[in-house]
Amino acid sequence: MRPIDKLTDEHRAELERLCGLCPDLAAIRDLARGFTDLVRTRGGDRLTTWVEQAEHSTIAEIRSFAKGLRPDWDAVRAGLTTSWNSGAVEGSVNRIKTLKRQMYAGPTPTCSADPSYSPINRPSAITETVSGPGQEDR
Repeated sequence: MRPIDKLTDEHRAELERLCGLCPDLAAIRDLARGFTDLVRTRGGDRLTTWVEQAEHSTIAEIRSFAKGLRPDWDAVRAGLTTSWNSGAVEGSVNRIKTLKRQMYAGPTPTCSADPSYSPINRPSAITETVSGPGQEDR
């Protein structure tokens, strides 16, 4: 999947030799490079052309991959076209998921050895003892 200009001369020659022996391998190489180029260069505007080529390919796995892009076409195209980053949103979502796991996951080795322990009804850290004449500890 390396760009062709980053291959050594030996690797480039060996790849060409192998693709010459197997036309299917050459088709896989070309389609894989084409899709990789779409991803690297945000080439969503060229996605339609690539999918049409892939759907007419003799390689069943590539046809299936291309067919799988169709149901989420707008999202795939936007992902290959837009340059926005949702890092901040993703960080918030991950924090919320972590908190929910901590709340509902039940006992952990660092929480309590009591199997009935739960973060929701955990025992209070402060216990109060009230005693007076003639009264038992409460």
